[in-house]
Amino acid sequence: MNSGKPPSIVRWGVCAAGGTGVLIGGSWLLAWMWGVVPHWAADGMIPMKTNAAFGVLLAGLALLLLWPDTVSFPRRWSGITIAALVLLIGVLCLGEHLFRYDLILAEEIVGPSGMPNPNRMGPLTSTSLTLLGLGLLALATRWRWLAPQFGVAVGVISFVPAVGYIYGAVALYGKGQMTVIAWPTVVALLSLGGGLIIAHHTGGLMRLLLRDDPGGMLVRQMLPAAILIPLLLGYLETHGERAGIYDYATGRAILVIAMALIFSALLWQGGWRLSNAAAAQIKAEQEVRKSRDLLESFIENAPAGLAMFDRNMCYVRASKKWHLDTGLKQEAIQGRSHYEVFPTVPEQWKEAHRRGLAGEVAKGEGDWKALDGNTHTVRWTIHPWGDLGTDTHGIIIFSEDITERRRADDRLRWSEDQLRALTGRLQTASERERLRIARELHDQLGPALTGMKMDLDWIVRKHGMGREPWVAMVQDTMKLADSTIGLVRRLATDLRPDMLDALGLPAAIEWHTEEFQRRTGISCVVSMPEDPLSISGDQRIAAFRIYQEALTNIARHAHAKNVCVNLEREPNHAILTINDDGVGFPVDQLECTQSLGVVGMRERALLLGAQFCVQSVPGRGTTITLRIPLGNNSTTEQEDHEDIDR
Repeated sequence: MNSGKPPSIVRWGVCAAGGTGVLIGGSWLLAWMWGVVPHWAADGMIPMKTNAAFGVLLAGLALLLLWPDTVSFPRRWSGITIAALVLLIGVLCLGEHLFRYDLILAEEIVGPSGMPNPNRMGPLTSTSLTLLGLGLLALATRWRWLAPQFGVAVGVISFVPAVGYIYGAVALYGKGQMTVIAWPTVVALLSLGGGLIIAHHTGGLMRLLLRDDPGGMLVRQMLPAAILIPLLLGYLETHGERAGIYDYATGRAILVIAMALIFSALLWQGGWRLSNAAAAQIKAEQEVRKSRDLLESFIENAPAGLAMFDRNMCYVRASKKWHLDTGLKQEAIQGRSHYEVFPTVPEQWKEAHRRGLAGEVAKGEGDWKALDGNTHTVRWTIHPWGDLGTDTHGIIIFSEDITERRRADDRLRWSEDQLRALTGRLQTASERERLRIARELHDQLGPALTGMKMDLDWIVRKHGMGREPWVAMVQDTMKLADSTIGLVRRLATDLRPDMLDALGLPAAIEWHTEEFQRRTGISCVVSMPEDPLSISGDQRIAAFRIYQEALTNIARHAHAKNVCVNLEREPNHAILTINDDGVGFPVDQLECTQSLGVVGMRERALLLGAQFCVQSVPGRGTTITLRIPLGNNSTTEQEDHEDIDR
């Protein structure tokens, strides 16, 4: 409660105190100017002097101008000037009593009033104004801690005549030249003294009053009671005696009994509150100790290396794993600088430390040479600790030795590369075997079947002039040979389309699209480049196989009505795009399903260094994009033919 923005009670208290001084002082100055004060004095009232009214008016204005301590420069200097005037008025008026001179300021302001010494305030008032001026000036300087002390002095001085007015004790406020003081002056001085006490809420009496500890609770409970209850009981006792309800002895006895009972009850209640607060504090300390032990256990047994540093990068705490990774014990690093323990810390790591001390969170990894001379790969994260953004107390470093994991990753990556290379060789061998079988079917089995058909036809024409039964059987065999020749051609084409090697990828795509449209009834639109593509034989067959698999998936799963195929050439890439208007699917399902078709397409693309992308939205179809790099060093078509011939 003592820092930051002042509490509401402080703001309202200072405004009320300053406003009371301005209101009372201004009202009495107007009363003097209008000439009504002599009539009040004629009725036996002690009037508030003009200098006193002017002084409390200025004191109220100064208090409002000087609080809070973040006011602007012009406002602060205005308040200081007015506070100096308050001090001057108090000192001059106090000098009237000490040095026996007379101020004539009142006659200059309000004119002759017909009353003796209208500007001659009493010693109590002039002393209080002097103290108020000093307190207001202290409030505007680095000695603001003195302001509550002057406020207490003013409060004590004005409290005595206030009690006199309450109990009708004229000797305390109006008997003799030294104690005479008007009740409006008493009210104004009490308010302004309280305002000085409240204004410095971060120190002095208010600091204790606003604290949430048992001391603050006790003061907030007992202070009002200690002031108000005796006043109230004394007032009731005095007026009871004057009214004849009881005599002097009985009144004193009742007063003592009431005060004993009330203060005992207050003391009992305060004791309970202090006891409960102490119990709550003990419980909170136990919870803090438990949390600290839990934190210590977490730090000590953290699976990753963990170390806490202060702003000077000196060790505060470190986990067992940190000691195990660094090869150092707690005693060897406690309180020492991290850069002293490890003088070879890279500059980039030091920069990350500085960023962490500035309030940032930094991450990274790198090689680190341990004290045993071995090099480790470390992944680290730096978090600041303390009041982030305002007062960072240091950093916490989480480190993990990933040397073995990095080696395992390298081995896994090497295995994947080897497996992918083996898969590529198998696919190349498979394609070459397909090509060899297709050519065997085309060059050997096809001509043999054709020759057999021609021989059968010659036999029928030479010896089958009649209606012999064997003629019909031979003709059926010739029809079977025709269908077998067509089957052989289709098998050879499916194994390896002739036009893929003879006419290139665009012609093969157009032929396969026509076959797909004829078999499925799905409308297809094909756009091919006019210029030939400079791609190798491996790229050509891989792109064609990916295209075949894409159309197969469309026929099986897409429920599409239209397919658009586009093959275009860029300076460094050939781009094949296949788009359908089918049902689509969530793309993230590809990672969860075991779709061998998509996996095969992606692997074929990776083997050629191509980029394979699938985009799909449920209800909006699917788009497959294949970016084939041009100028690849794979085997050419001529080399493929030579290998097959060998």
